[in-house]
Amino acid sequence: MKEHRNISIADQIFEQLEKDILSGRYQRGEVLSELRLSKEMNVSRTPIREALLRLAQENILQESGRGMVVIAISNDDMLDMYDIRLHLEGEVARRAARNITEEQLSQLYELTDYYSNLVTVARLQRNPTVKNEIQMRNFEASIPVGFFTYPISQASDITAFKATTVPVGEDQEPMLEQTREIVRKFNSVYGETLVEPEIMLPESSACLRLPGTD
Repeated sequence: MKEHRNISIADQIFEQLEKDILSGRYQRGEVLSELRLSKEMNVSRTPIREALLRLAQENILQESGRGMVVIAISNDDMLDMYDIRLHLEGEVARRAARNITEEQLSQLYELTDYYSNLVTVARLQRNPTVKNEIQMRNFEASIPVGFFTYPISQASDITAFKATTVPVGEDQEPMLEQTREIVRKFNSVYGETLVEPEIMLPESSACLRLPGTD
């Protein structure tokens, strides 16, 4: 492992181990020994030890007689994360709503109107996320137009601000794919104007459907 400018080897190891633990590469109860990691990463044990101690301070690892042990995310931890996300996202939405100008709001409505001519009713009906939400809300007999066309409105919100990467849960993949389709259609008609966003899914399988990323 080579030291990058302004980033120590210990910092690199800390970031890599944190990523590997949260992604599930290292499982709950697994022992991470300095000797093993030193051989895997081809570095001395000193930066390994420093990184492991930092992970323990972050409550990601726990010291034991066998070495540092991986701590799993409990159900209570997940609920706490959910609660924090709800409060943070609510605050972000409130601030965005307060700061948006009348001109920007008008542009979003206009963009949604343009997009609505690029998407068919049949395509909206095939959207798995929309179909599931319709069933959950018992909208089969009478679907509100605003709800049905929400993917179009969402596409406006994403593309108006030239978002390049959108973090979502796996059940929102169809929604983002619909946005990407709209972008491609718009660009084919009006020229290369819009940015086609990429999806960013949580690395941890436990968080793929974590509320707040869906």
